[in-house]
Amino acid sequence: MGKTLRASVVVGMALFALGACSSSDGGLAPEPPPPPDLSNPVAVLPTADFSFEFQTAELAFVVKFSDTSSPGSAPITAWRWNFGDGISSALQSPLHEYAQPGIYEVSLTVTTVMGSDTKVDQMEIGCRGGECPLPIQERP
Repeated sequence: MGKTLRASVVVGMALFALGACSSSDGGLAPEPPPPPDLSNPVAVLPTADFSFEFQTAELAFVVKFSDTSSPGSAPITAWRWNFGDGISSALQSPLHEYAQPGIYEVSLTVTTVMGSDTKVDQMEIGCRGGECPLPIQERP
């Protein structure tokens, strides 16, 4: 009776056949790999995206960040914000207070089981109406 040996490796959601052999006479003869299963959808990576809105607060630069990312073919499991001022957050849609006016490079990295993606954008925190609030460190 013939013997069949198969070896497979699962990587993410893809199955790769490493080799298949069969034998009817005790020796090993190559067996062709099975055809690909085209009914499974292709894995889609997430696409990071965000919007922001300035909030009004007493003598402060407060910004509401909103995650508008596309998850791809798997749910987003982690968010990593860097606000460009040395502060970061793992919340999905955080509120952040800047200490002083300036141009900040903000980034959001979203992660799924399929992979991750990062969006980087510059934003300017400035004075409104010609009056600048005091930096947080200098408040009375």
